[in-house]
Amino acid sequence: MAINKRLDAMVAGINVGLRQDSLYQNIGISLSGTAEQTNTIPASGTFPIAYSTGWVRVKIYNAGGTNPTLTSLKVLVGDGTNLVLMYALNPATSHNLTATSWFDECIDFLCDVAASGAGGGASGQLSAANGINTITLKTTLGGTAPTATMDAECLLAI
Repeated sequence: MAINKRLDAMVAGINVGLRQDSLYQNIGISLSGTAEQTNTIPASGTFPIAYSTGWVRVKIYNAGGTNPTLTSLKVLVGDGTNLVLMYALNPATSHNLTATSWFDECIDFLCDVAASGAGGGASGQLSAANGINTITLKTTLGGTAPTATMDAECLLAI
């Protein structure tokens, strides 16, 4: 479908990036089956500059199959080498996806980026050269032969 109310309407201000949908939006993603699926923003490649903070919005709707549910969602940011888990949804009861019920979440995040060097797990920082250059979304559906559509967008600041 697409995202009509955009993140920049909520968080517009100083140090907020401009819209460039080819990089900061990935819409109409087909989800199916019960295995974990991985999608990214941008859909391919990386952001043109290194970021350290931002917002990501995930909308999952248009469900099909028998008793489709959203059982988990993980949002990770990365620098091309390191990945940092910024958000995890693992509800005790999966969220039903129906014609009248869907998922729509806006997540804000802040991630440390090394002042210099490669960063990594030992320092708890992303590399200085890359910062956040990709966002990874990992989704898992439940039910019998479940399907859904996912739209995702991000708004990043240095």
